[in-house]
Parts: sequence; structure tokens; C-alpha cells
Amino acid sequence: DATIVVYNQDADTIGNNRLQITNPEGAKRDYKGLEITASKRFRNNWQGVASLVWSEMAVTQSTLALGVLGTFDSPNGAINALGRDEANQTVQFKLQGTYMFDFGLGVSGLYRFRTGTPYTRELSVSGLNQGTFNVRAEPRGSSTPDNVSTLDLRFEQRFFAPAQLGLIVDVFNLFNSNASVDEGHITSFNYGETLSVLSPRVVRLGLRYTW
Repeated sequence: DATIVVYNQDADTIGNNRLQITNPEGAKRDYKGLEITASKRFRNNWQGVASLVWSEMAVTQSTLALGVLGTFDSPNGAINALGRDEANQTVQFKLQGTYMFDFGLGVSGLYRFRTGTPYTRELSVSGLNQGTFNVRAEPRGSSTPDNVSTLDLRFEQRFFAPAQLGLIVDVFNLFNSNASVDEGHITSFNYGETLSVLSPRVVRLGLRYTW
């Protein structure tokens, strides 16, 4: 839905290699974040911790190794280079707690919420001297898969004779969320297509013996 200007490499320079170590003009990684944490120490049979992280990271050079050209490898690498870092999750929230019943049963829970990890729509360009390559079709990090929300629980029944014995039941992803966590990013090939989803609900049984 837009026109992108790309650059053809001079045929006389194909195969040449020149390495320059420098701090290139336009290199940028700006991070802003806010973290709030509240904790309740164990008292009256329960404890808990809540944390919230809000952040944004604008970059021209990603913190990840990605398939597109590096920003400073060629003029094509600088196209739509400025935007959200592909590793930056804007909101992350965690709530965890434990309650101990008088008859030896302990119940623990961990709730996690995070916004989707951004990715960048790309366009495959062919027919130029340097061969086929990908360019960013939109500003970096413009696309985002589903938000992820999960709840994990642990139940542990303890027995105290003659030593401490615990029967454990763990439930991961209690509500069996199938949020999309990775999506295709190549225009006219797999853009927006779900490539992987969150792992399904898992139940694990365990036995703990302490002496």
C-alpha cells in the first residue's frame, strides 16, 4: 500500500569488501522504562509479590540478530530503520502469591501478562545487481502479535511423619491460552500468518521428600 525506493548496487563494486570500524551517524538505542513492585512478606499464612514494567525502546539498530540487512550495511538497510525494538514488550505484569492452610496444603499461583513482541513487515526485492534481499516495508516494530496472559498454579499437600513428604500438582497455562506468539513478516508470502502459539495446558505431578 505504499511506494518504497530501494537502491541498486554499482555492478563494479560487487564482490568488493571494505571494513570500517566506527560509530556511524544515526545509530540509536533509546530506552525509557518504569518499574513498580509491591511485596507482602509471609504473615497470616500468605505472601505475595506484584510487579509492573512499562517500557519503550526506539532503535535504529536492533538488539536482536534479524534477517533483514543491517542498518549500516547499505542504504537499503536504513529504510524504515527507526522504530520499536523487536525485543521490547511494552507492558509486563506479574502477580504471584502463596497461601498455606492449617492442614498442610499450600497453594501458589503466578499470573503473567505481557504485550506481544513487535516485529517488522518486510518486502522481498529481486532483480538488482546485489541479488535478492529484504527491506522493511513499514517502520521497525509496527506489527504486534497477540498479548499473552497465563496463570500457573501449584498445589502441595505436606505430610510430616516421620519426615516431610509433599505431594505436588503443577498446572501450567491453566486456561489453555493459544495466543499467537510468532507471525510471518514477509509481504505476499506469510505476513500475519501464525507461525507458533503458546504452549498448551500442562499438568505435572511430583513428589517431594525432605529429611
